Amino acid sequence: MIRFLAPATILAAIALSVGASPCLAATPDMSSGMPVPERLSLPDAQAMALRNHPRIASQNLRALASGETVRETRSELYPQVYGSANRVFTGSNTRITAPPSGISDPTILARGAAGIGVSQLITDFGRQSDLISASEAQLRSEQDRVQSVGDTVFFKATQAYYDVLRAQALLDVARQTVKSRSTLYEQVTQLRTAKLKSDLDTSFAKLGLDQANLLMSKAQGNLDDAWAELAEALGLSTVRHFILTDLHGQVGAPPETRDEAISLALARNPDLKAQDAAREAAHHQADAAAEAGLPVIAAQGFAGVNPMREADQHLSHSYGAAGIYITIPIFTGGRLTAEERRAADEARAADRDLDAERNQLTRDVQMAWDSAQTAFRNIAVTGQLADSSGKALDLTRARYDIGSSSIVEVEQAEVAALEAKIAQSNATYDYLIERAFLAYREGAVADVER
Repeated sequence: MIRFLAPATILAAIALSVGASPCLAATPDMSSGMPVPERLSLPDAQAMALRNHPRIASQNLRALASGETVRETRSELYPQVYGSANRVFTGSNTRITAPPSGISDPTILARGAAGIGVSQLITDFGRQSDLISASEAQLRSEQDRVQSVGDTVFFKATQAYYDVLRAQALLDVARQTVKSRSTLYEQVTQLRTAKLKSDLDTSFAKLGLDQANLLMSKAQGNLDDAWAELAEALGLSTVRHFILTDLHGQVGAPPETRDEAISLALARNPDLKAQDAAREAAHHQADAAAEAGLPVIAAQGFAGVNPMREADQHLSHSYGAAGIYITIPIFTGGRLTAEERRAADEARAADRDLDAERNQLTRDVQMAWDSAQTAFRNIAVTGQLADSSGKALDLTRARYDIGSSSIVEVEQAEVAALEAKIAQSNATYDYLIERAFLAYREGAVADVER
């Protein structure tokens, strides 16, 4: 069974036993002056959820932010240009002899100057390229997670749509049950007055009517909850009511075998693809950390003007200089070694995470495929059971009418027939949800036009 689907209650299952279309329960009374609810098919509901749900927008923004990280990392390969200006006042022959840091002992020249500096990385022996590759892999991971969130929203909307249909059917069943039990209670009461039935018959008839009223009260509450769940699944801030489409006729066997379903999931599931991209990013980060101890070769150039300078200081009106420098980390107190080991450990952990994700996906798809097959077979089995129990109920009622059976037997036959209808319709909806969950884990939701 599906791990995170809420188990169907008995009341929800009863909702499926009615043969009438659940949409009839949602049809507005045109004479009441109430606004007519909008019709909403399942594809329309799925498209609305993908368009409105805030979780998709949130993940899209995270992917956009990850794209900016790629640009930020790649910018280190381009020239860095910056400007500066200063105006310095100093006394004659001033020198900083006790600087706050470093060991330099510079002369301070009174001046006013402005200029431009340019620096360009020549090579760091691949470290920056690995950092760029890591950021690009992380971007792909975030983009795959956008698809994953979209698939989850899509499935939740589908499930909520079915749950509303269940609740609508339940309310319709409850109303019909109240009506039939009221008729039976009135008939038995009249027969009791004519001393043709006993107090026991009246008590059982009243008990059946009370149970039907309780069922209708709970059915209305379940329907309200189902509408709230559908509104959240569609990304709506308030509850809206629609006229939904009955999907009982849209039942067919799963198109793929178990092995085909697993292969499809391993190739397309966005969660697995996101984890694979995250693993790739971790390995690039490990490579960059291993290269952090290599030399960095860069060029720098400066040029500017000195329009304000002291007469006794022989400064040129303009200045310019350029050079190449090499930075080699020799000893960092173990920082680079620790960073390299940490990145390597995280890369190996990402490998194991990918293995775990693949194993979990294989399990989920296999269980979903098995559950879908079982639910599909149950449709035919429960249909035969419903036919048999219906015939048994007709015979029991006929015997009761001629006085050959008791009302207790009638109640038992009614319960058996109702449970059979419950199982029949419940198998249909269970199969539809299981098939939707299977497509969700396969990553086949991407086939749906968005």
